[in-house]
Amino acid sequence: MELETERLRLRPWSIEDADTLLQLGGDHRVGPAAGWPVLCNIDDSRKMIEYIFSCWGFFALELKAINKLIGSVGILVGEASNFNIADDDGEILYWLGVPYWHRGYATEAIKKLIDYGFSYLELNQLWCGYFEGNNASKKVQENCGFQYQYTMPNKVQTLANEWHIQHVSCLKR
Repeated sequence: MELETERLRLRPWSIEDADTLLQLGGDHRVGPAAGWPVLCNIDDSRKMIEYIFSCWGFFALELKAINKLIGSVGILVGEASNFNIADDDGEILYWLGVPYWHRGYATEAIKKLIDYGFSYLELNQLWCGYFEGNNASKKVQENCGFQYQYTMPNKVQTLANEWHIQHVSCLKR
């Protein structure tokens, strides 16, 4: 399945995206803020695509004007979520490569996922989180209408094996 916005294409991940993922995910400002370690080599990148990004609900985020991968968004439903949520709730995840920060791409993509989650998947609530200090993600969530719900003081990033404070927000249908 593919979704589109004015500037973006949300498409399935492909193993051919591994080189670009390595370029974007090799930046220490990207992976740890999204909950996974810095990608160090092409094998790391391929494994991320194969075991994580190829799962249902994940989309490669592509800039339509240049057909270039710039990040990823996803929606995990019910028990697939990183949160303890109802079966008819979803969690939105996202990250962008550093060259694409502060251009409104994350907000644009998430608004499309919100519409997809509520209209197509008929979810009741959408949840989203950000780690302490990631003010850009906090702002994206606020711009999309999410409201702060609670803080998890010791949330483990399982892929990075690190503990962080995570703030959780919610948007109701």
